[in-house]
Amino acid sequence: DTVPYLLKILSIRTALSIQAHPCKKLAEELHAARPDKYKDPNHKPELICALTPFEALCCFRPLGAIIAYLKRIPELAELVGADAVLGQYM
Repeated sequence: DTVPYLLKILSIRTALSIQAHPCKKLAEELHAARPDKYKDPNHKPELICALTPFEALCCFRPLGAIIAYLKRIPELAELVGADAVLGQYM
């Protein structure tokens, strides 16, 4: 009676926002605690099947690597607002 994966059919002309979905265990906990907000207890593994050529980004750097990079290039840290976002780590 439920589908354990998320089906999306997209026609993309501009960049899409990043979405994060909880793992199965966390999805179950969130659904049990707030079924009004978390509609089902399933995680949302996603699969892409391109009908036309496209480019995608994945596998972001670990937070520690990002912080180290920003420490080496203060101009970049200032540009991305590292003081406001990562101030507690730097």
